[in-house]
Order: sequence, then structure tokens, then C-alpha cells
Amino acid sequence: IWLGAEYAQSQSAKAGALDTMHDLLKEYIAISGYEQLQCALLETLANSTRGHRLSQDMLRSSGALELIATVYTETERPECVRRWVCHFLYFALAKNKPSQAAVLRLKCGIKEKLTILASKDWSGWSTNEAAAVLNMLKLYKC
Repeated sequence: IWLGAEYAQSQSAKAGALDTMHDLLKEYIAISGYEQLQCALLETLANSTRGHRLSQDMLRSSGALELIATVYTETERPECVRRWVCHFLYFALAKNKPSQAAVLRLKCGIKEKLTILASKDWSGWSTNEAAAVLNMLKLYKC
């Protein structure tokens, strides 16, 4: 069970750390060779939103959620980056209907992109997070 670090999450949100990570993702979006940095940023954002509604809402209102769900799920992206996007989405959308609705409104083919990823081998991960996000959004039938 993950006990979380709500104080650290709140302080990082208040200090602007989420905005800084969002800015870095925007800056490195089109530069190849930075996949490890992109994965690290996505992992950090996922941990920041895990069970923390303020961080989830901040990422939605800043446009970071849309950027990540739209651009970072493109099939041209390395699969490792897209897997970390699924990890991020799983925590950014958990128990947050407004964020789920925001992703569902995107015209980026999110269902198709996540379905492709869900069909991949997720060994090494505790769960197929693409399928989990599809289930959360009620776009996937097991």
C-alpha cells in the first residue's frame, strides 16, 4: 500500500514544481534523444498526482494533462515514453471526473492509442496501465 507524501505533494504544487515539469515537457517535446528525461518527468508527475486532487486539478488547468494525453501518446514516440504516459494518466485521472472528462473531450484518438498500447506485453510492470486507463475511462471491454 502506498502511504503517499501529501505534504511533499502539496508543497511541490504550491512551489510551482508542477509548472516547471510541464515547461520541461513542452521544451523537450520535439527533441529526440531525451526519452530518459521525458520518462523521469512523467514518473515524477505521476507520483505528484497520485491521490492528490490539487495536483491533478493544477495539471488539468495548466494544459499539461492535454499536452501529455495528446502529444506524448503519439505512436511515433518510443514505447517506453508512452508507457510512462499511461502510468501518469492512471494517477492523474484516478477519482477525478473533471480530468477524465477533459481527456475524453480530446480529439486525439486517445482510445485507439491506448488500445494499441494495451495490446503490448506489459511484463516488468505490475499492471497493464493502458488497459487500466481505458477501463477507468470506460473505453475498453475486457
